[in-house]
Amino acid sequence: MDIRSAAYEKKNHESIFKVADLIHNLPLTLQSMDTQSGDFELLLTELKQRAEMKKCDTWLNATIQDLKN
Repeated sequence: MDIRSAAYEKKNHESIFKVADLIHNLPLTLQSMDTQSGDFELLLTELKQRAEMKKCDTWLNATIQDLKN
């Protein structure tokens, strides 16, 4: 939340706001999925769709690729 607030205050940091907004609910979602044996592939697919809508899919794809290496 702090990242989104800070990015919102600085008008030239729109991309940071988009990424922070994209991952804002991710920890809570992961926590609930862990206790319910959730489908992580579905979560990743939905995250990629949201990233595309927010026009930060290039960042997400690069981050995922970096994590694989």
